[in-house]
Amino acid sequence: MVNVAITHTTDNIEELTEITDIYDIPVVDCSWVVMSNLCGKLLPHKAFPPKQISRGLFRDACICATNMSQADMDAIWAMVCFNGGSAQRKITENTTHLITTMNCSKMVQESRKFKLLRLVTPDWVVDCLKSRSLLNETSYHPSLLMVPAPPHQLDCERRVAPFSQSSLQFHNQQHQITSTQHSFQAGMPAYMPQPFHGGHIPT
Repeated sequence: MVNVAITHTTDNIEELTEITDIYDIPVVDCSWVVMSNLCGKLLPHKAFPPKQISRGLFRDACICATNMSQADMDAIWAMVCFNGGSAQRKITENTTHLITTMNCSKMVQESRKFKLLRLVTPDWVVDCLKSRSLLNETSYHPSLLMVPAPPHQLDCERRVAPFSQSSLQFHNQQHQITSTQHSFQAGMPAYMPQPFHGGHIPT
């Protein structure tokens, strides 16, 4: 008995819809097989819908994350992929968003070769999910981040004035990213997997 249908982006949309609606069989993208194998467990079908029928918020997004902790990278990967998007370890012509906490790094410099690629902070992913809409990336450019000062400098600044409201908001948002990850972390690989194209599974 068939309990899951594995498809690829070149398959017919009508056939996929028929399998789902008439036979009530979950249809997943072939990357579900690769990711389940890497995680050593069967991952949720909902996180790997075929692109043709995906209704996820990030269905048109292909992200690449850098300049953050591995835990945060795993969380961002899970949140984007679970909501219809895809993730890459390196920037390619298919990358739509570079998610970073720095405005100057090797990967940021590389991203400037791609005019349509947008730079955003991790907060963009979290806030998009909260609002259930794709927010304007301009407001989340890493150049707008307030980098915390060194401890000795921070102590001197505190004698003059307390943290600004925007600085407090940034720290709160950073905390939200870390706390959000525990909902998606279980079973996810400890790196950003490279999506593949074609009818075969990479080894």
